[in-house]
Amino acid sequence: MSRKRTNSYSRRSLRRRITQRLRRLFNRGPLLPPVHLRWPEQLPRVHEPVVGLRRHLDQLDVLCSPTSFTRVVPVVGGPGTGKTTLVSYWAATVNREYSRQVIRLDLSGGQQLEELLKQGLSQLGVPQATLASVPPAELPQFFRTESAGRHLVVIIENAESLEQVVKLLPGHGNDVVVTSAAPLPNLPFQCCRPIELTPLSRGDAKDLLTRLTGQDRLASERAAADALVRWFAGHPLALQIAGRLLAAHPELTIADLVDSLRRPDDAQATSEQKLAQLLDLCCDRLGPHARKTFTLLGAWPGAPLSVEALEAFAGHSEGFGPAVIQKLKDCLLITVDDDGFVHQHATIRAHSEARAEHEEPEELAAAWSRLLRWTIASAGAAGDLLAPGWAGSGIEVDTTDIRPLTFAPDRPRQALAWLKRQLPHALTLMRTLGGTRRGAWKLAVQFLPQLFLDRPQRECLDLALLGVKDANTARDPLGRARCEHILAWVQYALGDGEETVADLERALQRHASIHDDRGHAWTLYTYGEVLSAKGAIDEAHACFNDALGHFRVKGSDFGVAIVLSAKAPLLGRSGRTDEAWQAAEEAVAIAERSGNVPLLGLTHHQLGVLCGRQGNLTGAVRHFGYALEVRRSMGERWGLAETLLQLGKTLGTLGVDYERARAALRESVAVFSDLHHRRAFDAMRALARLDDLFHDGEGR
Repeated sequence: MSRKRTNSYSRRSLRRRITQRLRRLFNRGPLLPPVHLRWPEQLPRVHEPVVGLRRHLDQLDVLCSPTSFTRVVPVVGGPGTGKTTLVSYWAATVNREYSRQVIRLDLSGGQQLEELLKQGLSQLGVPQATLASVPPAELPQFFRTESAGRHLVVIIENAESLEQVVKLLPGHGNDVVVTSAAPLPNLPFQCCRPIELTPLSRGDAKDLLTRLTGQDRLASERAAADALVRWFAGHPLALQIAGRLLAAHPELTIADLVDSLRRPDDAQATSEQKLAQLLDLCCDRLGPHARKTFTLLGAWPGAPLSVEALEAFAGHSEGFGPAVIQKLKDCLLITVDDDGFVHQHATIRAHSEARAEHEEPEELAAAWSRLLRWTIASAGAAGDLLAPGWAGSGIEVDTTDIRPLTFAPDRPRQALAWLKRQLPHALTLMRTLGGTRRGAWKLAVQFLPQLFLDRPQRECLDLALLGVKDANTARDPLGRARCEHILAWVQYALGDGEETVADLERALQRHASIHDDRGHAWTLYTYGEVLSAKGAIDEAHACFNDALGHFRVKGSDFGVAIVLSAKAPLLGRSGRTDEAWQAAEEAVAIAERSGNVPLLGLTHHQLGVLCGRQGNLTGAVRHFGYALEVRRSMGERWGLAETLLQLGKTLGTLGVDYERARAALRESVAVFSDLHHRRAFDAMRALARLDDLFHDGEGR
């Protein structure tokens, strides 16, 4: 080993020892110090006072020094003993201190190992197209190969068997923390004794209650407080919930709480049964609306819901939802992150699920209906801000008992960001309700503006296929036409030209048969794009002209501008230069007159493309620069990467600013790669050609 590397390792080892000593010196109390840095996205946020876990940090620090081997540390403890809290807190601080990527694979949600492995590989930057080509049986080895030498921290949560852990292990040079309710014998690569989380000591338990309820209150009911600690046998989660319940209800004495919990027939109750009893007591005291909300949360199978979505799901009346959410937060039955999404501890979540199983079917059906219609209407409002009036009529939903979101006209970025965050929920809704709720296909249609701007490959295809499936199941002619158009556009964006033509022709026939003129016009526009890419110039012109005619007659300036932006480069390729300039400039004028930000980005980008093809490279750079500024402000990652690619190529051709061209192409590669989009290869080739041109120029 070189002296330089040895010195580097020595410095890291010294820093680790100093960190441990400072931790002991300045944190002699039972609480872990707060983390003030931004919490890693993969980790559950620690919200509560963390008592009794500080002593275990040094055991996890065995993973801090670099290694070329795989090291595994098991963390063992029953539900609610603080496994996730300990590991999340440690990984958050280590991730910042040593700049190591964290991958969390949670087995508690019922996810299949195949899905967890794909999730981990996706976080490592493996393109979705590559993942789709790997047979399920080969995914464990593929994960080991891709992760080897990355110095990752892989957290495998809630493992139940050795087989699960073995299949999720990364390659060499990574560290693994495995949490489980019981020890897992013969765990490979185990580098230390298991960290066993035990109940809190009497002193730590009373310290936790003091911090939650106040010193005076605990001092006035010492005997009752001791009885509460004994009843829960130092169970951290139960004591936290009990403390929060007491803090939220000053009229409730500790003695009354103990009496409500302790019954003659509960002498042999387990800690899990006592916790379930406490959760039921919380629900009873919080009232019917909070109880209903808590129960319905257990019926939702997907990623965390937003607060607004949960209010729609539970059917809260106007102005009443925030109070209910606050009640649930006060008792730790839910937590809400900085982005407004609702989370539950795994043990609490399991209790919600158990309650949901006994909910009346009619109540569940009404809740799903509200959530579906709320999501469709909210997505429609967001999409209409990005693409005014694009969808036409026929896909509205009843909003009498829901309050869909609205978006300020000057906040298009907020609308796009909301659609991005809600896309996983839309997929969950479609998978859960597809074929059982009439009109569920409308959800796929309303997300088209976001799909057009961001082009997330896997999600696009999944949503389109689910929409087609639902429309076919419901035998809805409008749904079939609209969703087949979306599927065709997705296939075109993914490079599958043969399937695209057949689906578009079928969609056009369906639109015509039901007189869906707006859907017919958008499908003609997409067909024109496909034909243009295939070199069928005359046919493409015909499609664009027919679509343009509809939008002009109906007064849809947005539609006119979109079609003109696509038509202008095609006119330029046909040698009809004057018409091309006229079309591109009219599109820009419409965009500037409307102030529509996404449209401004698109039209200036297309005008830049036309300038470049006509030899006006300086004009192209100017328009690409404007489009870049607009698309960056909107958070349009795909559009940003496309404009960066064109700007870099144009600057390279000009030969006046190599560094700016190279920076643009490198950023384009990075964004396309992060999106797992095939255009990343085009950007890489452009960057390689630019480097060759630069070096050839230096040689001359």
